Amino acid sequence: KRFKREENFFSSLLAAVFFILYVVFNFLVLDEQILEPAHLQRLYFIIPLFLLLSILSYKQENQELASIGLIVIPIIIAVSSMIVSSKSDNFTFYLAEMNIMIFWVFIVSGLRFKQAFLTALALLFITVYSVLIYHSLYEPFFYMHLFLMFVLFALSMLEAYFIEQTTLKFCLQTKKNQELSMTDELTEFSSRSKFDFIIKNELERSRRYKYHFGLLIIEIDNFRAIYKKFGKQVRDDLLVVVSSLINEQVRSTDMEIRWSEDEFVIVCLELDIKQLQTIGYSILKSMREYDFGRLGQVTLSVGATINRVPDNDISIVNRVKQALLKAKQDGGACVKSI
Repeated sequence: KRFKREENFFSSLLAAVFFILYVVFNFLVLDEQILEPAHLQRLYFIIPLFLLLSILSYKQENQELASIGLIVIPIIIAVSSMIVSSKSDNFTFYLAEMNIMIFWVFIVSGLRFKQAFLTALALLFITVYSVLIYHSLYEPFFYMHLFLMFVLFALSMLEAYFIEQTTLKFCLQTKKNQELSMTDELTEFSSRSKFDFIIKNELERSRRYKYHFGLLIIEIDNFRAIYKKFGKQVRDDLLVVVSSLINEQVRSTDMEIRWSEDEFVIVCLELDIKQLQTIGYSILKSMREYDFGRLGQVTLSVGATINRVPDNDISIVNRVKQALLKAKQDGGACVKSI
């Protein structure tokens, strides 16, 4: 959103600066009497419109209105330029201005391709119509300008399309990379890097909507001894099985995080401490009932806590770790809550 706001702001400001320079150039190089109506239109109509659009784009709350302006203002300028050019015998400056506007709409404005295409098509139609109606041209001269305008339209359209497709692919790949970086490849749980976002978001929601959520922290008992005895592949297989058993016992609304090598955290929404303990006990039961083969009985230690009003992300994590420590001190294979 911030990038879109800045893009709208700078593209509108750039258009205003261009027309200011265009007016200065015409004033220095060309006959002022010929261009006086066009000067007035640019100075007192076109430039203020783009400056207004850049001011609107500056604030995030005006972005919807600014986006509409990016479509409507070029069309308004095309119509007003058509009226001004109808009073002059020299149409080349009008065509040059419209060519630049078509390029601006496609490449600079920041409009989506479909919006830019329809806006530029409207500009093209208005321009060709005005030249045909208001100017008597001998065919070679007219067709040369018409050909150049269609070439610019086609090239700008293709460039805008490729830019949007490239940007879309880049954004999708970036989103995919972010999701991969926040997902544990082995267990397919969320990674610890995502936990900070989840916990801060839930703490804020709980304060706003006055509801409780709970944390379960789960550690595999004697995990390092199992790894040392059976090796990496058995360790990985065990983690996959345990994460699968946990996933079967939690609710669809709960969020599962791979906390460390042998620890998992479950964020359980909208429940009390008894309901949270019930989820913990159901996970322990599923572990007791599962046949781990040559590993024998594998157990878990579970800590549980419910958020409190003064909690922040550090205090609630420290409390659930204390609950886990109590479970481990009691020999494991149990649920302790604080």
